[in-house]
Amino acid sequence: MGGRVACLLVALAVAVGIVPTSPPVARAETSTECAAATDTAHLNSFIANELGDLVGFDTPHVIALPDGRDVWTVQDAFISANPGARSSSLRPPTGFAHNALVVQDGNCFTTLHGPITPGEQCAVGDASYVGQEMTATCSHWCWPLSGDLDQLGRLTVFYVEMANESGGGAALGAHPVSVWVPRFNSATFNLISFAPASAPAADVVYGSTVESDSSFSYLFGWSYDQFDLPDPSSPPPSKMFVARVPVGRFDLQPAYWNGSAWVASRTAAAAIDTEPDGATNPMQPRLIDGMWISVVKPDDWKGSTVRVDVAPAPEGPWTTSETVTVPTRTDDGRTNTYAAELMPWRSASGNLVVSISNNAWKMDPLAFDNPTLYQPRLFELPAPPGLQTAPIQASTEPLGFVPTSPPIRAMDT
Repeated sequence: MGGRVACLLVALAVAVGIVPTSPPVARAETSTECAAATDTAHLNSFIANELGDLVGFDTPHVIALPDGRDVWTVQDAFISANPGARSSSLRPPTGFAHNALVVQDGNCFTTLHGPITPGEQCAVGDASYVGQEMTATCSHWCWPLSGDLDQLGRLTVFYVEMANESGGGAALGAHPVSVWVPRFNSATFNLISFAPASAPAADVVYGSTVESDSSFSYLFGWSYDQFDLPDPSSPPPSKMFVARVPVGRFDLQPAYWNGSAWVASRTAAAAIDTEPDGATNPMQPRLIDGMWISVVKPDDWKGSTVRVDVAPAPEGPWTTSETVTVPTRTDDGRTNTYAAELMPWRSASGNLVVSISNNAWKMDPLAFDNPTLYQPRLFELPAPPGLQTAPIQASTEPLGFVPTSPPIRAMDT
Protein backbone atom coordinates (compact mmCIF):
# COMPACT_ATOMS: atom_id res chain seq x y z
CA MET A 1 0.00 0.00 0.00
CA GLY A 2 2.81 2.39 0.86
CA GLY A 3 4.38 1.97 -2.60
CA ARG A 4 1.04 2.66 -4.26
CA VAL A 5 0.52 5.82 -2.21
CA ALA A 6 4.00 6.97 -3.20
CA CYS A 7 3.14 6.35 -6.84
CA LEU A 8 -0.01 8.45 -6.52
CA LEU A 9 1.92 11.24 -4.83
CA VAL A 10 4.46 11.24 -7.67
CA ALA A 11 1.66 11.43 -10.24
CA LEU A 12 0.01 14.30 -8.30
CA ALA A 13 3.30 16.18 -8.15
CA VAL A 14 3.70 15.89 -11.90
CA ALA A 15 0.12 17.08 -12.44
CA VAL A 16 0.76 20.31 -10.53
CA GLY A 17 4.10 20.93 -12.23
CA ILE A 18 6.53 19.60 -9.62
CA VAL A 19 9.15 17.35 -11.19
CA PRO A 20 10.20 14.59 -8.77
CA THR A 21 13.87 13.73 -8.70
CA SER A 22 15.87 10.68 -7.79
CA PRO A 23 17.41 10.00 -4.42
CA PRO A 24 20.77 11.81 -4.13
CA VAL A 25 23.40 10.62 -6.54
CA ALA A 26 25.55 9.63 -3.56
CA ARG A 27 23.13 6.78 -2.93
CA ALA A 28 23.88 5.24 -6.29
CA GLU A 29 26.31 2.35 -6.24
CA THR A 30 28.47 1.30 -9.14
CA SER A 31 30.87 -1.43 -10.13
CA THR A 32 33.07 -1.57 -13.21
CA GLU A 33 34.56 -4.70 -14.71
CA CYS A 34 36.04 -5.28 -18.17
CA ALA A 35 35.59 -8.23 -20.50
CA ALA A 36 38.52 -9.65 -22.42
CA ALA A 37 36.71 -8.82 -25.69
CA THR A 38 33.21 -8.04 -26.94
CA ASP A 39 32.59 -10.90 -29.36
CA THR A 40 29.73 -13.22 -28.50
CA ALA A 41 31.84 -15.92 -26.86
CA HIS A 42 33.75 -13.51 -24.63
CA LEU A 43 30.59 -11.67 -23.59
CA ASN A 44 28.95 -14.95 -22.61
CA SER A 45 31.97 -15.87 -20.53
CA PHE A 46 31.94 -12.41 -18.94
CA ILE A 47 28.25 -12.65 -17.99
CA ALA A 48 28.76 -16.13 -16.56
CA ASN A 49 31.47 -14.77 -14.28
CA GLU A 50 29.30 -11.78 -13.25
CA LEU A 51 28.64 -8.73 -15.38
CA GLY A 52 30.19 -6.14 -13.07
CA ASP A 53 28.57 -7.04 -9.76
CA LEU A 54 25.45 -8.61 -11.28
CA VAL A 55 25.31 -12.27 -10.29
CA GLY A 56 22.12 -12.95 -12.21
CA PHE A 57 19.53 -10.92 -14.14
CA ASP A 58 17.15 -11.18 -17.06
CA THR A 59 15.42 -9.33 -19.91
CA PRO A 60 18.20 -6.99 -21.05
CA HIS A 61 17.25 -4.22 -23.46
CA VAL A 62 20.24 -2.50 -25.07
CA ILE A 63 20.12 1.17 -26.09
CA ALA A 64 22.87 2.29 -28.48
CA LEU A 65 24.09 5.84 -27.82
CA PRO A 66 25.51 8.04 -30.61
CA ASP A 67 28.92 8.22 -28.89
CA GLY A 68 29.41 4.43 -29.21
CA ARG A 69 28.41 3.45 -25.69
CA ASP A 70 25.56 1.03 -25.06
CA VAL A 71 23.18 1.16 -22.10
CA TRP A 72 21.72 -2.14 -20.93
CA THR A 73 18.52 -1.97 -18.91
CA VAL A 74 18.09 -5.15 -16.87
CA GLN A 75 15.36 -6.60 -14.68
CA ASP A 76 15.38 -8.43 -11.35
CA ALA A 77 19.12 -8.32 -10.81
CA PHE A 78 20.89 -10.11 -7.97
CA ILE A 79 23.88 -8.03 -6.87
CA SER A 80 27.07 -9.35 -5.37
CA ALA A 81 28.14 -7.93 -2.02
CA ASN A 82 31.74 -8.48 -3.16
CA PRO A 83 32.20 -7.25 -6.75
CA GLY A 84 34.85 -9.14 -8.64
CA ALA A 85 34.42 -12.30 -6.60
CA ARG A 86 32.15 -14.78 -8.35
CA SER A 87 29.12 -15.64 -6.22
CA SER A 88 28.02 -19.24 -5.91
CA SER A 89 24.44 -18.41 -4.93
CA LEU A 90 21.70 -15.86 -5.47
CA ARG A 91 20.87 -15.99 -1.77
CA PRO A 92 21.71 -13.23 0.75
CA PRO A 93 24.04 -11.50 1.32
CA THR A 94 23.41 -10.99 -2.40
CA GLY A 95 21.23 -7.90 -2.88
CA PHE A 96 18.24 -7.56 -5.21
CA ALA A 97 17.11 -4.81 -7.60
CA HIS A 98 13.97 -4.77 -9.72
CA ASN A 99 15.81 -2.52 -12.18
CA ALA A 100 19.40 -1.55 -12.90
CA LEU A 101 21.42 0.04 -15.70
CA VAL A 102 24.65 -1.23 -17.20
CA VAL A 103 26.76 1.20 -19.23
CA GLN A 104 29.00 -0.52 -21.77
CA ASP A 105 31.96 1.54 -22.95
CA GLY A 106 34.03 -0.64 -25.26
CA ASN A 107 34.75 -3.83 -23.36
CA CYS A 108 34.16 -2.28 -19.90
CA PHE A 109 30.81 -2.42 -18.10
CA THR A 110 29.66 -0.19 -15.25
CA THR A 111 26.57 -1.22 -13.30
CA LEU A 112 24.28 1.40 -11.75
CA HIS A 113 21.87 0.54 -8.95
CA GLY A 114 20.88 1.62 -5.47
CA PRO A 115 22.51 0.60 -2.19
CA ILE A 116 22.63 -3.11 -1.47
CA THR A 117 20.60 -4.42 1.45
CA PRO A 118 20.79 -8.21 1.79
CA GLY A 119 17.39 -9.87 1.72
CA GLU A 120 15.21 -12.47 0.09
CA GLN A 121 14.47 -12.11 -3.64
CA CYS A 122 11.88 -9.32 -3.95
CA ALA A 123 11.46 -8.63 -0.23
CA VAL A 124 14.16 -5.95 -0.48
CA GLY A 125 13.95 -3.66 -3.50
CA ASP A 126 15.87 -0.56 -2.49
CA ALA A 127 18.79 -1.52 -4.73
CA SER A 128 16.64 -0.57 -7.72
CA TYR A 129 18.14 2.37 -9.61
CA VAL A 130 14.82 4.19 -9.97
CA GLY A 131 11.43 3.89 -8.32
CA GLN A 132 12.59 2.92 -4.84
CA GLU A 133 9.77 5.09 -3.46
CA MET A 134 7.27 3.05 -5.49
CA THR A 135 8.54 -0.35 -4.37
CA ALA A 136 6.61 -2.47 -1.87
CA THR A 137 7.58 -5.97 -0.81
CA CYS A 138 6.84 -8.36 -3.69
CA SER A 139 3.69 -6.40 -4.54
CA HIS A 140 4.74 -3.19 -6.33
CA TRP A 141 7.79 -2.40 -8.45
CA CYS A 142 9.13 -0.92 -11.73
CA TRP A 143 10.72 -2.87 -14.58
CA PRO A 144 12.80 -1.08 -17.24
CA LEU A 145 12.01 -1.48 -20.92
CA SER A 146 13.64 0.34 -23.83
CA GLY A 147 14.47 3.93 -24.71
CA ASP A 148 16.48 6.47 -26.68
CA LEU A 149 17.78 10.02 -26.42
CA ASP A 150 15.15 12.75 -26.34
CA GLN A 151 15.26 16.09 -28.18
CA LEU A 152 17.44 17.55 -25.41
CA GLY A 153 19.95 14.70 -25.49
CA ARG A 154 18.66 13.08 -22.29
CA LEU A 155 18.51 9.31 -22.07
CA THR A 156 14.80 8.53 -21.86
CA VAL A 157 13.85 5.02 -20.75
CA PHE A 158 10.34 3.60 -20.51
CA TYR A 159 9.52 1.70 -17.30
CA VAL A 160 6.43 -0.38 -16.61
CA GLU A 161 4.94 -0.07 -13.13
CA MET A 162 3.92 -3.56 -11.98
CA ALA A 163 1.71 -4.76 -9.13
CA ASN A 164 0.75 -8.09 -7.62
CA GLU A 165 -1.79 -7.71 -4.86
CA SER A 166 -1.13 -11.27 -3.69
CA GLY A 167 2.44 -10.34 -2.75
CA GLY A 168 3.81 -13.04 -5.00
CA GLY A 169 6.09 -10.86 -7.11
CA ALA A 170 6.66 -11.84 -10.74
CA ALA A 171 4.20 -14.70 -10.70
CA LEU A 172 0.50 -15.41 -11.10
CA GLY A 173 -1.47 -12.21 -10.61
CA ALA A 174 1.27 -9.74 -11.56
CA HIS A 175 0.00 -7.08 -13.95
CA PRO A 176 1.04 -3.72 -15.42
CA VAL A 177 -0.38 -0.58 -13.83
CA SER A 178 1.12 2.30 -15.79
CA VAL A 179 4.08 3.39 -17.93
CA TRP A 180 6.65 5.85 -16.57
CA VAL A 181 9.55 7.73 -18.15
CA PRO A 182 12.70 8.52 -16.17
CA ARG A 183 15.11 10.88 -17.92
CA PHE A 184 18.83 10.59 -17.26
CA ASN A 185 21.84 12.76 -17.94
CA SER A 186 23.37 10.86 -20.86
CA ALA A 187 26.91 11.57 -19.67
CA THR A 188 26.61 10.78 -15.96
CA PHE A 189 23.31 8.80 -15.92
CA ASN A 190 22.13 10.81 -12.94
CA LEU A 191 18.34 10.80 -12.80
CA ILE A 192 16.92 14.18 -13.88
CA SER A 193 13.17 13.55 -13.72
CA PHE A 194 10.64 10.75 -13.26
CA ALA A 195 7.15 11.24 -14.68
CA PRO A 196 4.29 9.34 -16.32
CA ALA A 197 4.76 8.61 -20.03
CA SER A 198 2.74 10.68 -22.48
CA ALA A 199 0.76 7.49 -23.21
CA PRO A 200 0.78 5.85 -19.75
CA ALA A 201 -2.18 3.46 -19.95
CA ALA A 202 -1.22 -0.16 -19.32
CA ASP A 203 -3.76 -1.97 -21.51
CA VAL A 204 -0.97 -1.81 -24.10
CA VAL A 205 2.52 -0.96 -22.82
CA TYR A 206 3.93 1.48 -25.40
CA GLY A 207 7.70 1.71 -25.06
CA SER A 208 8.33 -2.01 -24.64
CA THR A 209 10.69 -1.39 -27.56
CA VAL A 210 11.83 2.01 -28.83
CA GLU A 211 13.63 2.48 -32.13
CA SER A 212 14.26 5.65 -34.13
CA ASP A 213 15.00 6.50 -37.73
CA SER A 214 15.97 9.96 -38.97
CA SER A 215 12.41 11.33 -38.66
CA PHE A 216 10.50 9.43 -35.99
CA SER A 217 10.90 7.51 -32.75
CA TYR A 218 8.69 4.43 -32.80
CA LEU A 219 7.09 3.13 -29.61
CA PHE A 220 6.20 -0.52 -29.96
CA GLY A 221 3.39 -1.54 -27.65
CA TRP A 222 2.72 -4.93 -26.09
CA SER A 223 -0.35 -6.26 -24.35
CA TYR A 224 1.61 -7.23 -21.24
CA ASP A 225 -0.46 -10.09 -19.83
CA GLN A 226 2.11 -12.73 -18.96
CA PHE A 227 0.87 -13.36 -15.44
CA ASP A 228 -2.82 -12.41 -15.33
CA LEU A 229 -4.59 -14.33 -18.09
CA PRO A 230 -7.34 -14.15 -19.06
CA ASP A 231 -7.44 -10.37 -18.91
CA PRO A 232 -10.52 -8.88 -20.61
CA SER A 233 -9.23 -5.34 -20.01
CA SER A 234 -6.63 -5.55 -22.76
CA PRO A 235 -6.03 -7.23 -26.14
CA PRO A 236 -4.70 -10.79 -26.26
CA PRO A 237 -1.09 -10.91 -25.06
CA SER A 238 0.46 -11.79 -28.39
CA LYS A 239 -0.74 -8.50 -29.85
CA MET A 240 1.86 -5.90 -30.79
CA PHE A 241 1.12 -2.34 -31.85
CA VAL A 242 3.22 0.65 -32.89
CA ALA A 243 2.99 4.38 -32.30
CA ARG A 244 5.37 7.18 -33.23
CA VAL A 245 6.48 10.67 -32.26
CA PRO A 246 8.86 13.06 -34.01
CA VAL A 247 12.35 11.79 -33.29
CA GLY A 248 13.15 12.19 -29.61
CA ARG A 249 9.88 13.97 -28.72
CA PHE A 250 8.78 11.55 -26.04
CA ASP A 251 6.94 14.42 -24.35
CA LEU A 252 4.36 14.52 -27.14
CA GLN A 253 1.25 12.45 -27.65
CA PRO A 254 2.05 9.73 -30.21
CA ALA A 255 0.25 8.85 -33.41
CA TYR A 256 -0.89 5.22 -33.74
CA TRP A 257 -0.83 2.91 -36.74
CA ASN A 258 -4.40 1.82 -37.55
CA GLY A 259 -3.53 -0.57 -40.37
CA SER A 260 -3.43 2.00 -43.14
CA ALA A 261 -2.47 5.37 -41.61
CA TRP A 262 -1.07 7.12 -38.53
CA VAL A 263 -3.93 8.47 -36.44
CA ALA A 264 -4.39 10.27 -33.11
CA SER A 265 -6.82 7.72 -31.67
CA ARG A 266 -5.19 5.09 -29.46
CA THR A 267 -8.29 2.90 -29.61
CA ALA A 268 -8.00 2.75 -33.41
CA ALA A 269 -4.54 1.11 -33.29
CA ALA A 270 -4.25 -2.14 -35.26
CA ALA A 271 -2.00 -5.06 -34.35
CA ILE A 272 1.14 -5.53 -36.44
CA ASP A 273 2.31 -8.96 -35.24
CA THR A 274 2.24 -12.20 -37.20
CA GLU A 275 1.18 -14.50 -34.36
CA PRO A 276 -2.35 -15.71 -33.63
CA ASP A 277 -3.79 -15.08 -30.18
CA GLY A 278 -1.88 -16.73 -27.35
CA ALA A 279 0.86 -16.13 -24.81
CA THR A 280 4.12 -14.91 -26.28
CA ASN A 281 7.13 -12.77 -25.53
CA PRO A 282 6.96 -9.46 -27.39
CA MET A 283 8.49 -8.53 -30.70
CA GLN A 284 11.67 -6.48 -30.28
CA PRO A 285 12.03 -4.65 -33.61
CA ARG A 286 15.24 -2.87 -34.58
CA LEU A 287 16.37 -0.92 -37.61
CA ILE A 288 19.66 -2.57 -38.59
CA ASP A 289 21.56 -1.44 -41.67
CA GLY A 290 18.40 -0.29 -43.40
CA MET A 291 16.18 -3.29 -42.57
CA TRP A 292 13.54 -3.61 -39.85
CA ILE A 293 14.19 -6.87 -38.02
CA SER A 294 12.50 -8.43 -35.01
CA VAL A 295 13.14 -11.52 -32.92
CA VAL A 296 10.47 -13.06 -30.74
CA LYS A 297 10.27 -16.08 -28.45
CA PRO A 298 6.82 -17.59 -29.19
CA ASP A 299 4.84 -19.36 -26.46
CA ASP A 300 6.63 -17.45 -23.75
CA TRP A 301 8.54 -19.67 -21.28
CA LYS A 302 7.10 -22.89 -22.68
CA GLY A 303 8.33 -22.56 -26.24
CA SER A 304 11.60 -23.77 -27.70
CA THR A 305 11.96 -21.59 -30.79
CA VAL A 306 12.99 -18.05 -31.70
CA ARG A 307 11.41 -16.44 -34.75
CA VAL A 308 13.10 -13.79 -36.91
CA ASP A 309 10.69 -11.41 -38.66
CA VAL A 310 11.51 -8.71 -41.21
CA ALA A 311 9.59 -5.75 -42.58
CA PRO A 312 10.14 -2.79 -44.92
CA ALA A 313 8.75 -0.38 -42.29
CA PRO A 314 8.06 -0.51 -38.54
CA GLU A 315 4.34 -0.96 -39.16
CA GLY A 316 5.01 -3.90 -41.46
CA PRO A 317 3.96 -5.97 -43.16
CA TRP A 318 6.02 -8.32 -40.99
CA THR A 319 6.95 -11.70 -42.45
CA THR A 320 8.89 -14.55 -40.89
CA SER A 321 12.39 -14.98 -42.28
CA GLU A 322 13.63 -17.81 -40.08
CA THR A 323 12.68 -19.96 -37.08
CA VAL A 324 15.35 -21.66 -34.99
CA THR A 325 15.29 -24.00 -32.00
CA VAL A 326 16.82 -22.63 -28.81
CA PRO A 327 17.77 -25.26 -26.23
CA THR A 328 17.30 -24.65 -22.53
CA ARG A 329 20.25 -24.56 -20.15
CA THR A 330 19.48 -28.11 -19.00
CA ASP A 331 17.95 -30.97 -20.95
CA ASP A 332 15.85 -32.36 -18.10
CA GLY A 333 12.88 -29.98 -18.38
CA ARG A 334 13.74 -28.04 -15.23
CA THR A 335 14.76 -24.82 -17.02
CA ASN A 336 13.24 -22.45 -19.58
CA THR A 337 14.10 -19.63 -21.96
CA TYR A 338 12.30 -16.36 -22.64
CA ALA A 339 12.65 -12.70 -23.70
CA ALA A 340 14.57 -12.89 -26.95
CA GLU A 341 16.21 -9.54 -27.67
CA LEU A 342 18.03 -8.47 -30.84
CA MET A 343 21.25 -6.64 -29.99
CA PRO A 344 21.95 -3.34 -31.80
CA TRP A 345 25.18 -4.67 -33.32
CA ARG A 346 26.20 -7.42 -35.72
CA SER A 347 29.07 -9.81 -35.26
CA ALA A 348 32.35 -9.41 -37.12
CA SER A 349 31.05 -11.90 -39.69
CA GLY A 350 27.79 -9.98 -40.18
CA ASN A 351 25.56 -12.28 -38.11
CA LEU A 352 22.69 -11.03 -36.01
CA VAL A 353 23.38 -11.21 -32.28
CA VAL A 354 20.47 -12.22 -30.02
CA SER A 355 20.20 -12.50 -26.25
CA ILE A 356 17.90 -14.99 -24.56
CA SER A 357 17.03 -15.04 -20.87
CA ASN A 358 17.20 -18.23 -18.83
CA ASN A 359 15.72 -19.45 -15.58
CA ALA A 360 14.48 -22.54 -13.76
CA TRP A 361 10.81 -23.41 -13.41
CA LYS A 362 11.48 -23.61 -9.69
CA MET A 363 13.91 -20.78 -9.23
CA ASP A 364 14.39 -21.77 -5.62
CA PRO A 365 16.36 -23.93 -5.15
CA LEU A 366 17.70 -24.70 -8.64
CA ALA A 367 18.72 -21.26 -9.93
CA PHE A 368 19.29 -19.86 -6.46
CA ASP A 369 21.99 -22.44 -5.94
CA ASN A 370 23.37 -22.19 -9.48
CA PRO A 371 23.40 -18.54 -10.65
CA THR A 372 24.48 -19.36 -14.20
CA LEU A 373 20.97 -20.73 -14.78
CA TYR A 374 19.57 -17.22 -14.20
CA GLN A 375 21.62 -15.26 -16.70
CA PRO A 376 21.05 -14.29 -20.34
CA ARG A 377 23.21 -15.76 -23.07
CA LEU A 378 24.01 -14.44 -26.52
CA PHE A 379 23.87 -16.41 -29.76
CA GLU A 380 24.24 -15.58 -33.43
CA LEU A 381 21.96 -16.07 -36.42
CA PRO A 382 22.70 -15.55 -40.12
CA ALA A 383 21.55 -12.19 -41.40
CA PRO A 384 18.22 -12.25 -43.29
CA PRO A 385 18.47 -12.21 -47.08
CA GLY A 386 18.73 -8.69 -48.43
CA LEU A 387 20.33 -7.18 -45.33
CA GLN A 388 23.08 -4.79 -46.31
CA THR A 389 26.60 -5.98 -45.64
CA ALA A 390 28.66 -3.35 -43.93
CA PRO A 391 31.86 -2.64 -45.89
CA ILE A 392 34.98 -4.00 -44.24
CA GLN A 393 37.30 -1.20 -43.17
CA ALA A 394 41.07 -1.67 -43.10
CA SER A 395 42.43 -1.55 -39.56
CA THR A 396 46.12 -1.28 -40.54
CA GLU A 397 48.24 0.25 -43.27
CA PRO A 398 48.59 -1.79 -46.49
CA LEU A 399 50.85 -4.77 -45.90
CA GLY A 400 52.50 -4.73 -49.33
CA PHE A 401 50.95 -7.87 -50.83
CA VAL A 402 51.08 -7.92 -54.65
CA PRO A 403 48.63 -10.07 -56.65
CA THR A 404 50.19 -12.66 -58.97
CA SER A 405 49.15 -13.45 -62.50
CA PRO A 406 47.82 -15.99 -63.06
CA PRO A 407 46.37 -16.32 -59.52
CA ILE A 408 47.71 -19.10 -57.29
CA ARG A 409 45.30 -21.15 -55.15
CA ALA A 410 45.92 -20.68 -51.45
CA MET A 411 46.33 -23.72 -49.23
CA ASP A 412 43.05 -25.16 -47.98
CA THR A 413 42.52 -24.59 -44.25
